[in-house]
Order: sequence, then structure tokens, then C-alpha cells
Amino acid sequence: MGYYSNKEIASVVEPDGITLANNPNFVVFSSKGNKDSDRKMRATIQILQVYPESVAQNHFKFEIKEKQSGDTHDFKGTYDKNKISSNTFFVPLQATVLGNVVLSQSEANQITLQNIKECLLKNSFFRNNFDISIPAEKNDDDDISINGRLEILSKGAGIQYDFEFLSNGTSLEVTQSALLFYNQHVLSFVDNIHNSEDIVSSAYWLTIKVTEGSNVVYNRKWNGTTDPSKENQDTYLLVPESNAGNNDESFRKSIRNVAKVLNLDSELLNYVDVVLDDYSCTIKDKFSSDRYIVEIEAPQFSIQNLEILSSSSDTIDYGTGNYQIELEVYTDHQIFPGNDDSLNYLGNYLTTLSKSYFGKPLWFDLSTLLSKKVTYSAAFLSEPELDPQDEKYRLWSDAQTITDYRFIAKRTDGKINQPFYYSSPLYVLNGYDYTLNPSGLEKDDAGDSYILDFSQDFYAPPFTKVKPLTTRFNRTHIKGQKQYFNFIYHFRWLALRIGGAADPLVPSIGLHYKLYTQSGAFIGEYTCQGQEESEFSKVNTALLRLDEFLPMHNGKTVGRIDVYLCRWHKSTYPGKDEPEVIISTPLSFRILPEDINEINDFVFLNRLGGWDTMNFGGGFSSEFKTAGSTIYKTLQSGFTLQSEIESVAMKSVQEQKIVQTSPVTTDVVEWLREMSASPAVYELKTKRYIIVDDMSLKYNSTDDLYQVEMKYHYTDTFK
Repeated sequence: MGYYSNKEIASVVEPDGITLANNPNFVVFSSKGNKDSDRKMRATIQILQVYPESVAQNHFKFEIKEKQSGDTHDFKGTYDKNKISSNTFFVPLQATVLGNVVLSQSEANQITLQNIKECLLKNSFFRNNFDISIPAEKNDDDDISINGRLEILSKGAGIQYDFEFLSNGTSLEVTQSALLFYNQHVLSFVDNIHNSEDIVSSAYWLTIKVTEGSNVVYNRKWNGTTDPSKENQDTYLLVPESNAGNNDESFRKSIRNVAKVLNLDSELLNYVDVVLDDYSCTIKDKFSSDRYIVEIEAPQFSIQNLEILSSSSDTIDYGTGNYQIELEVYTDHQIFPGNDDSLNYLGNYLTTLSKSYFGKPLWFDLSTLLSKKVTYSAAFLSEPELDPQDEKYRLWSDAQTITDYRFIAKRTDGKINQPFYYSSPLYVLNGYDYTLNPSGLEKDDAGDSYILDFSQDFYAPPFTKVKPLTTRFNRTHIKGQKQYFNFIYHFRWLALRIGGAADPLVPSIGLHYKLYTQSGAFIGEYTCQGQEESEFSKVNTALLRLDEFLPMHNGKTVGRIDVYLCRWHKSTYPGKDEPEVIISTPLSFRILPEDINEINDFVFLNRLGGWDTMNFGGGFSSEFKTAGSTIYKTLQSGFTLQSEIESVAMKSVQEQKIVQTSPVTTDVVEWLREMSASPAVYELKTKRYIIVDDMSLKYNSTDDLYQVEMKYHYTDTFK
């Protein structure tokens, strides 16, 4: 269980406390916010008109400015297909011929929208952060029709997605409607004016320019407004639907007001006639000749930011995309598994892992790093065989197959580093398994575990028993073989207090042997190899003393021996002794006759970080190959029959040994799959580390017995 220094930043899915080094062990960080309350950036682009080619170069262009970074992106349209680029889109003129078909205004607008979409998708800001679509709908004839707008929707929420449309430096954040005109200068409204809050006056404008040759003889701009108090000779009044009562009336009143302000300009009337119809206002040239050219301009895009600002409930980066999660990893924190934690000493700094956060749960696989640091010790090969008077003598050996570590999680934007979570002490075993399998160290279906919590009251059952650190609990044994018992010590010893004084003796742990005949009749039991709890390591290995009970014990032939881990407490205070109590599940050994079985033991580091032996007593062979490279020497005077002409320059030696098991059952073959993947194997008769070259396992559903062959060589060579 880790510790939060700031619970408001992130939720943490904690990693397993003890896990296998070669299997994934994830820590996951996610926002504590409610995504349902996020508001995404949304905008639309609608084509309202296509300008004549003579004025198109000044239109069909817009600029987008990112609010967080201030970066701008320019886009523009062109009638020239040769000028298309990553930020320039093609705009077909009205009445463009495509094949044998003349494009209508609506079709030309649809093509323009598609071209704008492709242009936006070539821009990394839009491609990475937004979904861009042109909605279509099905009509009564099951034909598809395009509704004439392009929709932009952010993939996430937060300020990093916010942008605004600019035209000549002027914000076009909301434009709900605009004027549409064709080459014959007919004005009409193309979209409903819903209400006054939807309208920005800068979005409704009309410019009429008259040129004589190269001279501009008239040029004036009018703006639209929904505020009656602002209506004047330069501003026409737009009537929203809510004020007019319906769409039609809104159009009629608004276009009438446009015609009214145009007719107030006597200078304009020198060049054009303004003719009002029900739903349009036609501007007619007064001159049939080309002396005067009348040009009318109005907004060509309708751009809507339906939600101008995006907001994020993300508690890690607030939707900015500017933050990372960093893990400061420490090892050797010197805290025993199960002991009370202390944050006074975090251990030795190892490294810092970091990942950028982009609004989704972010994870680190801690095993990827720690699998490179795990170790083991081969002391178990010799320590139990030392003289008990030797100061190095130990009943139990430290397997050193567990590595401890912990981490601090921080949020950082590169300038501000804020720790928010401290992990509890964590441990990784030098073990392995199928990648997708759970580590299996916690409680199994029977309620047993590979991790024994010594804070339990072993005299008030039920309690969780520890399993020996192996996956094969039923074995065979031949007198002379070496067998080992391994377990993880989850230490939590509290001094026994009697009358206010602490008992100077700590509890002890040892091995309890139960002996049975071949038929299962109980023969006797014996406890030995006891050691005070304070002397144990994190992962412990003991050489079993099975041969002391073979072949006879108490006048009976021993056929099976079960070995348990047990605990007791011998107090210096009278009446406070604790009797022996078995605290583990057993390792069970079926005894085989020694006179018909050979012994050739190998010890493997098993997939849980313990040591297991396997007897390959079914056969042995060895291949010893040498090869030499030679050089030729110049024959000199005074040579004899012993002179060298061709001489050995170097000798290479290849040695491979091959061993076989006695016939074994299917369950043993399946267990040997685990051993074949072991990174550490020793030949017990020589105590030499070996490299397994090949151990092929083939078995089926029809046979009962199999023989497994293993090829190996020593790490050193014969020279």
C-alpha cells in the first residue's frame, strides 16, 4: 500500500508487492476527474459563396491561431490546380465543367469543403488533435446528400485543443449567417438568424466597389447588427427569427433593411439600381457598357466555434498536454518484506523513468527495468556442508534471488516537479513464467500463498500457510540425492512482552519431517534445522536431511517423507513456551530403491526464484572434439627429423555432455519445461555452472513414460 502526498492529482493502480522479474508488473496512473463533464472544442466551416476569379485571390483564406502556444496556421483557396499545396486548397468556380457535367453552386461548395478537409488533415495540429468530417444524410430516395458544412471536433478536452479563426487579424469566432451573392449581383440570406446572441456584427458585412479602368471611383462597406439602436446609414439591421416570428419573415425584414441602407447612398445610386424583391435584393448596373465594373464582396465562410473554449476535468495535466509522469526508482532500501515501512531512507537512486501524459491512463512496466538487476547466490551449494564449528556455517542459505526497490511518482511540466505518490517497499523475484500468467504468489484457491505473513497468530487458526518456493510438491528421492527447501520470509516479528519486559529470545523456524511407510502408515516425526527468525534472509534455502531417516526408521522401512516449515518459541520465562506449529504446505518425497537407480543430480533456479533438483540418472555420454589451426615455417639449414615445417598455432576444444533421465511421467516432463528455461543450472557432483545447449521435451496423450535428454557444456574450456 503506497502513500499519497497529494491525493487530488491522480488515481494509482498499485503494482504487486512481490512479483516475478520476467513477468509484467504495472503501475497505472489516471486522472481523478469526471470525463463526462469535459467539453470538447467544436467548430464548423460552411461555404456560403464562390467569388469571381478576379477577386478570389483576396478571399477564401483564413488563419487559425492556437490559444495555448500562439502558433498560427494559414489556409487559402485557389482556382489554379497548379498552385495546390499542403495549405492551399482548390476551389472550383461556379459553372465549372467536370467531365460533361456543369457543377451547380451546391456541388462546387461540396467539392471545396472536401478540399479544405484534405488540407486540414495535412496539418499536424489538426491531424493529431481533431476528428474532421463532412456529415451526410440519407433522403427519402435513399440517396446521400451533403449538408454543406465541415465539422471539427477535438479528440480530447482542454486548452491544448482551443483555437480561433482569424481573417485579416479579426476574430471570426462565431458567424451564424451571411449574405450570398452571385455574379449577377443578387443578394439573399442563406441561413437562419436564430437570435441576437448568435450574431457577431463583423461576420455580416457587405462591400460594393466600382472601378473605372484602374481607378476606384466608389468603395464602401456596410455592417450588420441586431441592435436597433446601432442602425444607421452604415449599418443595416438584421432581424433574428425570435423577433420576426419565423424564418421567412426574418429573411424578408433583414433583406429589406439591407436595401434601405443601400438606397440611402446617393453616390452609389449613380452607378447601380437597388431593386427589392420578397427574399432578395438585386443590384443592377446602370450602364450597359464595361466602363464601370461593379464588384460586391461578402463573407464566403460561415465559421462556428460552437464551444469557444474547451474545458477538461483532467487532474493530471488540466487538458494542456504539457505534463509528464516521472518515476524516481530506488533500490536497496533495506526494508524486510512485511516490516514496518520507513520513508527516512529510500535506498540508492537507480534511475528515472518518464512518459508524457496525453489524457489517457499512463502505465509503467516496472519489471522491464528490474529484470536487468535481479541476481542469485550459489552459496547453498557449499554452506550446508561446512563444519558446524565453522563461523561461515549456516543451516539456511540466502538465495539472494529477490531484489528490493521503490519509487516516487512525480508530475512535471519541465519546470515544476511535484511528487504525489510514494510506493511502499516492492520486491522482484528472479523468476519467470508465461507472460500472460499471473505471478501466482498471492493466495491460491486453497487459501495458501508463497508469501507467509508472520504477523498472523499461528495459534488461532485458520491462518494462511506458506508454500515451498517451487511448483512441484510431489517428488521422488533416492538416497544420496540432494533436495532443497526454499521459502520467502515475510518478516514481521514483534518481541514478546511479559510483565512489561521484552523476551530476549525470538521465535525460531525449522523443518519438520513426517515419515510414512509405502502404504501410508505413520512411522514418526522429527524437527531440526531450527534457526531464529531474526537470522533469516528474504529468500531462504535449506539442504534437506532426508538420508538420515533412510532406509529404516524406528524399525520400519521409510516409503515417503513429508517436509514442512514449522515455527516455535522457547521463552526464558516459565510457562510461556510456544509449541511447534506447522506453517507450510508439505514437500512430499516418495522414496525409490537406491540399488537400482543411479544419481546424477542437477540443480536449477526455478521460475519462482528457488532451487530445485532433477536427477538425470538414466545415462551419460560425452563428446570431446578438438580442432587445430596450423602455420608453415621456412625450412632452414641444419634441419632434423624433429624440425617443424607445419606447426600447430592454436587448438580449439569443444566438449558437450549428454545426460538422460530415467523414465518419468507426464507431470514430471511438464515440470521440466520450467527447468529448461532456467537461467542458472549447476551440476551437483562437480558444483560447476553449466550451459544447457538443448533440452527437448516431447510428450503426448498416449504414452505413460518418457525419457528426457539434456545436452550441456561447462563455461570454461579445456586448454
